[in-house]
Amino acid sequence: MKEENRKETISVVITTYKRPVEVLRRAVLSVCAQERKPDELIIINDYPEDKSLSMKIDKMLRGISASFELRYYAMPHNCGAAAARNEGLRIASGDYIAFLDDDDVWNDNKLELQEKALREYPEAVLVTGYISSVESMGSRKRHRIYNAGMEYSGDVFDKLLGNNFVGGCSVPLFDRKMALKCGGFDCRMQFSEDHDLWTALSQKGKVVFLREKLITYYLHDQSLTGDFDKRMYGWKAYYRKWKSEFDSHKEAKCTFFSIIAIESASNGYGKKAWSFYKRMINCCGHNKQTVFTMLKIVRLQVQRRLGL
Repeated sequence: MKEENRKETISVVITTYKRPVEVLRRAVLSVCAQERKPDELIIINDYPEDKSLSMKIDKMLRGISASFELRYYAMPHNCGAAAARNEGLRIASGDYIAFLDDDDVWNDNKLELQEKALREYPEAVLVTGYISSVESMGSRKRHRIYNAGMEYSGDVFDKLLGNNFVGGCSVPLFDRKMALKCGGFDCRMQFSEDHDLWTALSQKGKVVFLREKLITYYLHDQSLTGDFDKRMYGWKAYYRKWKSEFDSHKEAKCTFFSIIAIESASNGYGKKAWSFYKRMINCCGHNKQTVFTMLKIVRLQVQRRLGL
C-alpha cells in the first residue's frame, strides 16, 4: 500500500554500448527536457574497455546542467544489455524506474503523463503508451505508430503473453521493486528480455496504456530491433520459457506465431513464415487471424519478388 501524500520517486537509467557521444548526449538531453524531472539519472557504460570513449562520456556528462542527481557508472567489463539494465535496477533508488536506450528520444511530457497515470491507478505496476518509429530506408524515412490498435489496459497477461504491445525498454515506467521480485531482465535471453519482464510484471498487477505518443524509436542497421536473427533467437527463448502458459492460452499462442510468420516473410524467410503459419493452424485451426496471416505472407512474398 502506497503512503498517502508521499511523492513517488522516479529513476531513469540509460545504458550505453559503443554509441557515439553525440547520440548519447541527445538521449541525455531528452531526459533533461522532461516536464516532470526524474529524481536521478544513471548512465551505465557497458563498454568500459574503450578508455577514450569513457573519457568522452564523462566529459560530456560534466557539461550537462541538470536539476536532479546525475550519476555515471561503468560496468567492470562488457556484460550485455540485460546485465547492464539489471545493474541499473539494483543501484537505482526510485520507487519507479524508466529505461532509455542510448539512441532513442522521449517526448518532453513522457514522465509527467506516466506519473499522472500511476496516481490515478495506484494498483498499476507499469504504464506504457504509443511508440513513434522512424526507419531509415535509403534516402527516405518511414514514420509509423508501432503499437496502434493494441491499447490494452488492466489485467492484460493473456494479451501481453502473445504480443509485446508495451514495446522496448525505452517505453514503460514501472515499479522497480516489483521488477526485482520478478528477477529483473533475464540474461539468458537476447532481444526478448524486455517482453519477458513485462509479461512477468503483468502477472503481479495491472498495466495502463496511455493513448499518447511517449517516445520516438530510430531504427537503423546497427539497432538490435533491426537484427532479424537475434529477434528469432529471442522469440524462441521467450516461447520456451513461457510454453506452459502458451499451452493454456491458445489465442496468445496463435498471435505469437502470427507475428513471427509475418516478420519472417517481411525479412525474406519464406520457409520460416509458412512453418509458423502451419503451427498457427495446428494450434487454432482456420479463423480470421490465420486467414489474415496467410494473405499477409503472400502479399509480402509477391512484393519482394517484384522488388516493391
